[in-house]
Amino acid sequence: SCQADVVALSFSFAYPARDVVPTLLHLRRLLPLRMQIWAGGAGLAGVRKQPRGVRIIPDIAEAVTALNELAVQHMAKVPASSRKSLALSQSSTTTEGRSAATRQ
Repeated sequence: SCQADVVALSFSFAYPARDVVPTLLHLRRLLPLRMQIWAGGAGLAGVRKQPRGVRIIPDIAEAVTALNELAVQHMAKVPASSRKSLALSQSSTTTEGRSAATRQ
């Protein structure tokens, strides 16, 4: 079984505009409702109405926002007792990464 939280798609400007929404709706029917669908790319320029159950990601800023929201959702699922150790291990990894980059 698939453990993905999100399926993200990018539609090229070359993708037939008339097929974008039907493709997204078809995919929505195939995937479990708990799985989010994010769609972006130049091929979405002609989409006037957001398909139900699909998040349109128009630019990189919105992608960052969506990723941050997903991280918050995941942190809400982590027991409070585990959050502190998780935060410490992440800050340690970040610090180690900076140290390694500084040495190079």
